[in-house]
Amino acid sequence: MNRKCQIGFALLVIGLAACSGGGGTGATGTGGTSGTTGGTGGTGTCTPGDGVVCVLSISFSPVDMTVNKGSSVSWTWQQGVHNIVFDPPLSPGVDDIGAFSEGIAVRTFTTTGTFPYHCTIHGGVGTGMHGTITVP
Repeated sequence: MNRKCQIGFALLVIGLAACSGGGGTGATGTGGTSGTTGGTGGTGTCTPGDGVVCVLSISFSPVDMTVNKGSSVSWTWQQGVHNIVFDPPLSPGVDDIGAFSEGIAVRTFTTTGTFPYHCTIHGGVGTGMHGTITVP
């Protein structure tokens, strides 16, 4: 393998390591969420609803979800590479979820409010691949 290929491969491995896996410590943030896991397990079957959001090729299913205070929501990757960015200012302090192509990421919502989010790869604030978690 020539030097350029070795460097390119090393950068790819570093980039994948930086983007994979969750990072939460389980401590509650000021925005009212805590904990995360990600990049583990296969894609398997995903049934949307009851705290489960299926992450599809260009959409979340369901788009909008209501959960009780203290409940967890899991995003289960089914197709493609996606990330989840919670939209300010409605959800300050909510931890984003880095890019994954498989696995499950979890957030526990410990405060009431509306938490809109989107995938920056396939959408923007309120457009494209986006959704909302509501905690009454």
